[in-house]
Amino acid sequence: MDKLQLDSDYDTIENRRSKRYLASDGFIYDTETASRWHCWEKISQSGQYFQGQALYETKHGHFFLHSYHQWERFNTIEPLTTTQVIMWLQKHKPDMIEGYFGYMPEKGEGKPFTPL
Repeated sequence: MDKLQLDSDYDTIENRRSKRYLASDGFIYDTETASRWHCWEKISQSGQYFQGQALYETKHGHFFLHSYHQWERFNTIEPLTTTQVIMWLQKHKPDMIEGYFGYMPEKGEGKPFTPL
């Protein structure tokens, strides 16, 4: 998927958490107007080091992943398909999947889940 990289290596954690991006797919992804589904973040005890990821859904129903890191050149937006969102949630927050996407049958129980 497309990713956009920014120039600032040492942006504040507040600015890393909240950004508006024009991705290479030609669309804007705005963390302030989108709904955050889930995020994880690691901050050092001194507060000098942080990294994280946040999964968002735009008000138009499209998903994107915002990834950021303090000391590396790493502050990206990645547009995601529904299948990619399910796979990301499976890794980070599996209990959310059926609550948002509906019941998913066990193999042999019925037809497999097919995202729109």
